[in-house]
Amino acid sequence: MNIFLAQATSQSMRFFEIVWTAFQTSDSLSKGIVLFLFFVGSPVAWTTIYCNFRAAIARKRESNNFMKVYDKIHSLLGMGLYLEKLSGPLKNVCETGLIELCNVLRIDESHRWNFYRTGSIAQKLTHSDIEKIRVSMNRQVNHEVLELESGMAFLSCCVTVAPFLGLFGTVWGVMVTFMAIANTGSAELTALAPGISGALLTTVMGLFVAIPSVLSNILINDMQNKICLQMDVFLDEFVASLSLENAGEAQQ
Repeated sequence: MNIFLAQATSQSMRFFEIVWTAFQTSDSLSKGIVLFLFFVGSPVAWTTIYCNFRAAIARKRESNNFMKVYDKIHSLLGMGLYLEKLSGPLKNVCETGLIELCNVLRIDESHRWNFYRTGSIAQKLTHSDIEKIRVSMNRQVNHEVLELESGMAFLSCCVTVAPFLGLFGTVWGVMVTFMAIANTGSAELTALAPGISGALLTTVMGLFVAIPSVLSNILINDMQNKICLQMDVFLDEFVASLSLENAGEAQQ
């Protein structure tokens, strides 16, 4: 264990030594890019990652809690009795559908609790009534999707801009190095290597910002896509249940 820690410490010191040496041999523009990526780009990217991860995990937990309650009671109207204890995108979609259903049936807010408790729809719904409920719920789904994706734009910018900014610094540093060689007429490796290593440092810093941003972007998008799928499935099930119950009323 002590040998492993010693090797890890040695490798870390070697890494920082290489980075510092490369930084010292960089030109002013490359140094500016490295400092910007390290002190501005990286903290902002990690802050954005943390906030989006925290929001996505919270939304996923809320959606799972909603589905647990719904799977337990399996009643659309019965869900109205539990909405105050729930939160999240699925709760908002369900609440929108139930409120629109009450509006179609002309049930005011003071009588909604009794309506939810009865668990049955006495009045026959027309096709336009069901479509009206679907449109309202679909509008709420779109709103929830926009809310889920509201914090992802800046993370996508980090994924795209950071590597290109690092590449720009590298190209610039290499160009400056070759111009210096052309002016001095010396093409020795000892004169070429420091400038090239300093130029490549900007690409390293660009990847340092971009790689965690890419991985986080994939994981957060995966969680958001699952939540969106849950909302779409619940919307279809909500409307299908209304249609089936409406068909049952018509047969009676």
